[in-house]
Amino acid sequence: MKQPILNQAVEFEAGHIYHVFNRGNNSQRLFFTRGNYLFFIEKIRTYVLPHADVLAWCLMPTHFHLMVHVNDLHMEHIDQVTPSHLINRMTLTIRFH
Repeated sequence: MKQPILNQAVEFEAGHIYHVFNRGNNSQRLFFTRGNYLFFIEKIRTYVLPHADVLAWCLMPTHFHLMVHVNDLHMEHIDQVTPSHLINRMTLTIRFH
């Protein structure tokens, strides 16, 4: 199996498992309070669970990991579903919330 290069856009494919992760710039914190973690989990419910099953997850102050099995790629108004698209929809809100 071909391994993707980090920071390269990768299209999700239904029926595949992906390791989705992100961290703060210069290892800065993403989560400062319990509320930040709960807010992020709500974003996972909203943007990930309609399209994928979360097989494993780990949220740490400076980064997170999700292992997801993609079921459905249909998203309105989006031509291409990529890991970075979902990450940006989930994490940008936290950074500026």
